[in-house]
Amino acid sequence: MKRSLIAYGIFLVLILQVITGCGGLDPSHSSQINGLNTASSAAHSAQHTNLPSPTAPQEPKKSASSPVIISDIDHWDHPIKPYLMDRGLMKIEFPTKAYPVFYMRYDWSLAEVINDYLNGTTEAMVKANGYWDFEIRTPHHLIVVKAHERQLTGLSYDGQDQNVEQLRKEYNLIDAATNARWIKKDKKTGYFYWRSPGSSTAPSNPDDLYLNYVLSFSEKNKNGWNEYVIGMPRSSDTVIARWYAKVENGAAVFYGETGENLEWDLQQVRGLFAKRFGFKPSAAGTNYDITCDTFLMPEGLYRIRLTQKSAEQENIFYYDGNRNQFYKDTKRQSLLKNLTNLNVR
Repeated sequence: MKRSLIAYGIFLVLILQVITGCGGLDPSHSSQINGLNTASSAAHSAQHTNLPSPTAPQEPKKSASSPVIISDIDHWDHPIKPYLMDRGLMKIEFPTKAYPVFYMRYDWSLAEVINDYLNGTTEAMVKANGYWDFEIRTPHHLIVVKAHERQLTGLSYDGQDQNVEQLRKEYNLIDAATNARWIKKDKKTGYFYWRSPGSSTAPSNPDDLYLNYVLSFSEKNKNGWNEYVIGMPRSSDTVIARWYAKVENGAAVFYGETGENLEWDLQQVRGLFAKRFGFKPSAAGTNYDITCDTFLMPEGLYRIRLTQKSAEQENIFYYDGNRNQFYKDTKRQSLLKNLTNLNVR
């Protein structure tokens, strides 16, 4: 019996040795753990071997779609640069070779952008850029300029396309009407002065002379129309004569800071007409109503309506302020001293 127990013990020892030598009861699990450890160690060894030396850093390679960025503005030379430097150009980014994006330090207002277009600066920038489209990014705004066939064709501000054709037509109309109706330049001194119907000479008082004349876009009015401002600094001090204009029904309308229309020249023409042709100013002394109601462009003529009270007969006359001459029609047939030949009694 004793020998049987010893033999049985020896048999159990041999069984345990065999099981231990085979790696346990779950060989697949043991294999996964050993495999992960081995792969991790190998990967770590390979990664450590391929790391660049700290004394020789390597820059990442740029992909084909990466934008080109120019941040050294001082050494960047380009014809468009002078138009941007005084406005805080910081860097240029080229998403594509022919499309620059200019990053500015300072904001540009809508009025600045439109006035750049109206005074020719934007078109000069397009030409300097080789007639390629470009963007201007300020801290809070985005300006996009487009060109086609060597011409500026589009201008947008914060995603809103600006009607450049309308702006140009309005600007030119107001500019022409201002010079034809309101102001005149003295050829001797070069100063500007307010026109006066019936007089073509410059005033002798220096307070009535102005250094220059500036027309510019002011704002988009909340009612939908564009507002323009005209400014003239006086020659004798720092006072600036300032009034405003808009285009309404195809005509230039001028008004002051209070919004009241400027019509004093129409009243002057009315008075001049009445005086020259002998109409008395009092209602009791004349059978006619005289009104000067508009200034016509591009004719450059004031229109006068003479209405006979008793018969409600209306006659139309015109006045040329440059020549100080009245006419009975747009063919500029001069009026005589009296109106008898015009069937006006």
